[in-house]
Amino acid sequence: MLPKEQALAVLKARSDDPEQTGSLSNVQQEKLGELMYWLSQHDAPAEVPMTAAQPLALIIGWLYPAAVRLDGLTWGTYSDGALVQVSGTQTAAKAGGGGGGGGMGMATAAVQQQLMAEMEDRVMDRLGNRMERMMMHQSTTIVTLSTVGKNWMSKSEKVQLSNLSFYTAFGQDVYERCAAKVKAEFPGQLEFGRVLAKKGQLDPKIKYSGMSLADAAWEECMKGNWREDSGVKGGLDQQKLNMKIISAIHSEVNDGDVCLKETNSNTSMLHHPEHRPDLTTLAEMALQPTWSQIVGFFEWKLYSNQEEQVFGQLIQRCSALLDQQCHQDRKVVFAVGMTTGTLLVLEVKKSEEQLVVRHTDWLPLSICPNNQGFQLLVQVLAAKKHLLGYKPPTFPPIKCFETEQGDVEVLFKGILKERTRPGESFVFFVSAAGQDAVVKLNQSDTELICLKRLENMPHIVPLRGVKKGCEYLGEQWTAILLGCWVQRLTCEDSLPTFSKVASGVTSGISLAAGSFVLHRDVTPSNFGHVDEQGIIFDWSSSKVFESQEHMDKAERSEGGAPSVITGTMLHCPLPILLGHQHTMSTQLDGLFISLLYISCGGKVLGRKLRGTDLDAWTAIRRQQFCGGLCEPEIASHLKPFITDLYNLFWEPLSYSLHKYVDTVTAEQFQAVCTRHFT
Repeated sequence: MLPKEQALAVLKARSDDPEQTGSLSNVQQEKLGELMYWLSQHDAPAEVPMTAAQPLALIIGWLYPAAVRLDGLTWGTYSDGALVQVSGTQTAAKAGGGGGGGGMGMATAAVQQQLMAEMEDRVMDRLGNRMERMMMHQSTTIVTLSTVGKNWMSKSEKVQLSNLSFYTAFGQDVYERCAAKVKAEFPGQLEFGRVLAKKGQLDPKIKYSGMSLADAAWEECMKGNWREDSGVKGGLDQQKLNMKIISAIHSEVNDGDVCLKETNSNTSMLHHPEHRPDLTTLAEMALQPTWSQIVGFFEWKLYSNQEEQVFGQLIQRCSALLDQQCHQDRKVVFAVGMTTGTLLVLEVKKSEEQLVVRHTDWLPLSICPNNQGFQLLVQVLAAKKHLLGYKPPTFPPIKCFETEQGDVEVLFKGILKERTRPGESFVFFVSAAGQDAVVKLNQSDTELICLKRLENMPHIVPLRGVKKGCEYLGEQWTAILLGCWVQRLTCEDSLPTFSKVASGVTSGISLAAGSFVLHRDVTPSNFGHVDEQGIIFDWSSSKVFESQEHMDKAERSEGGAPSVITGTMLHCPLPILLGHQHTMSTQLDGLFISLLYISCGGKVLGRKLRGTDLDAWTAIRRQQFCGGLCEPEIASHLKPFITDLYNLFWEPLSYSLHKYVDTVTAEQFQAVCTRHFT
């Protein structure tokens, strides 16, 4: 056994020696860096079961799994750290290796294995059967969309096409016109569906009549450059191909009752209950469409072996939509799943809080008027929105707000957010005096008190009017009129725009803190911009203090986690996950994590993790940042900016080892933003 400080010094000296580290793999070197960081924490175990003479590989192979189990999932909850020391001492005694400080150096491989099992059992007793078990064991079956799809497909009912509520007996001429309209989009291409069958991408047992989706771009398919979306350079883009086909059919059979919106790459103009369906159908194509206008979804994948994944995605999105449109009395949603050669329609009904699912078979799909899949696609695209289960939202009976400039008339256009549980708010998209704005219904005065204190401050959403005692859905609300429509940032925005918006939001956070107000929920959905001027909004989780002294006391006190967590776990700063209070620095960290999320297009670590387990989320945050910025999906033009922000909050200590900095100031954050304005 070595004292913690001595063990850390030994590891640091040996890590700086090329002869010592030369035999280590890159993975072992990264693990060594993480071990050193673990030992540098002030509440790490006082003694470490190792000796100065042990080979580095042995130390890493033994200590790293222990550190991951005890620290990776409970970082900041140090009471279990003593397990390393206690178990190590017991093992040395069991090994009978004499007294002394031999510790791990004298333990046999069998005893080491026994110790690891003992430690794991004790940790598992505390953790229970929760998400951490999945994260700690790679062999554990994780619930994937494919698993969800497979389970639902096995227990849901198959339905005949004629029993679908929207199905209409079209004449053959309708299908012929639609097929001709599609083929006109691809002049000179093949007229038979055999290309992907040759390549093993269609079921060779099925005889495809007419032009397959792949035949529309025969040369690209034969070259093998067939891909799902624009994420890969070169070749055929299935997203663009399907949109071209669907748009052609839609223009032929739909009178505008249902509109199409491509949402595969950018949902900034559409506040979606679930991110990025390939295609969303809307009740109307407003300038600012909202999820309350969503009729249904389309999802597609390249190959027939991905049908279960498509089914799982559709179940997820339909369930979320029914929850989000619950106050619209939405009871049923239809969605379409497609692969390159097959098509399915899914019907999801909500019955007494349970989902009832029916679906068609996966039908062969080719561009041919006699093809069943093609005919079903035409039926869906021709259907009226009420036959697809859509019901328009009910709006509050508010006609105008009294403001300092006089009465302002409001016209409700859509719901941005419905309350799904007690204590939440309703948010509406409105036109106020001819300008896009937002009306919010709250049952708490927290946001109103906050915005009155911050009135007329730049970069903070302006409060234009208040109406108390509004009745909506049988309850009393306070309605506030917020004076502008804020555009969301996206990964497609330019670097100057991105950095300027970040700078403006930083100013808003700083100005609020100067008035003794902490926002406490800085997430991508709570800030944006108007003409590149950053705006921060949704102050419903804010806290107002009487003075700087009161705010400082709150900063120094220990939080009662998870009670201090007022935001979304996916964007929650590390100190908040560890139970500390919100500070200026943690709010800026929340802004950095949010900008990282946006720059990755939402494809970040932890995006599929659900629940509020602090240990699991802490492990995600460590995985993202402790060994370097571990997010490969950052848009290339934004990466320099995101990397500079990362370096503010994570100070490098040695190779692949970074320490969290909890004292970042608004001035430091602004300086990084300014460097990227041009």
